[in-house]
Amino acid sequence: MVEPRLHQPKRWWIVAVEVVLAVVFVLIAVWAWRRGIVPMEYPRQGGAPFQLERHEGQWWLLSVALCVAAGLALIDAVRQTMLAKRGKFEPEPEDLVLGRIA
Repeated sequence: MVEPRLHQPKRWWIVAVEVVLAVVFVLIAVWAWRRGIVPMEYPRQGGAPFQLERHEGQWWLLSVALCVAAGLALIDAVRQTMLAKRGKFEPEPEDLVLGRIA
C-alpha cells in the first residue's frame, strides 16, 4: 500500500517562498502603479502652466496582474500551511479498501 504524502516538512519552505514572492509582487505592483501616472505641464501665455496627469493603462494592467498573482500565492500559502500542519490522516484498513466487510 502506498503511504499518503500530504504531510511533508518541505511545505514550510514552500510557504515561506510564496509569502516572500507575494510581498515582492506587491512592491513591484506599487512601483508599476505609480509609473502609470505621468504628470505633464503645458505653458500658458499669461499665467501659471497648465498641469495635468496622463494615465498609462499598460502599467496599471501590470500592477493589477501582479496583485492577483500575489493573492493567488497567499491563498496557496494558506493551503500549504494547512497541509503542513494537519495533513496527516489515518489510512483506511485494507478490508474496507478492498471492499470486504469484516
